Amino acid sequence: MNSSTKLISLFLKDCYHVTSERLNHALKMVPQLEKLHITDTSSANKLYEVTVPNCPQKIKSFKLDKVCIHIGITSDIDALAIANIMPELRHLQLYGNAMSDIGLKAILDGCPHLESLDIRTCYNVDIHGNELKLCMERIKNFKGPEDSIENCGFHPRVLEYDEPTKSCGFRL
Repeated sequence: MNSSTKLISLFLKDCYHVTSERLNHALKMVPQLEKLHITDTSSANKLYEVTVPNCPQKIKSFKLDKVCIHIGITSDIDALAIANIMPELRHLQLYGNAMSDIGLKAILDGCPHLESLDIRTCYNVDIHGNELKLCMERIKNFKGPEDSIENCGFHPRVLEYDEPTKSCGFRL
């Protein structure tokens, strides 16, 4: 028996040479995986195509930290995939995700067991109303988009998208 089938935690950081195909293959080999943490890898950009559909349904902790944050470009595709495929999540961290309020609502609805939710630097989320109330009532450890990232060991680059010129510029 291959010992990788007993693996319960997988942490990938700065793995720029990990292709989507290799990550896909690796995830299929670890049916007992409970923790998957990805920070700034090339395949993180295709999470919805590779990581989420191939994760075992018993994932309890998932982190996806993107070093380059694009403000003004919204995409809920990662959040919708997480909500549909990871119902057993207890801990979720999404730094720099482009999700909107729609993505947050999908996660809150699709992951009923969440105990901690960290969406710092998810600047497209404007948390208010029912979502804020639900986060405060149900989530024991909640960190919102504007909460400090000081001392977290993660330093994203923020790019602002200017619709009229369709260009990106760094934000300090």
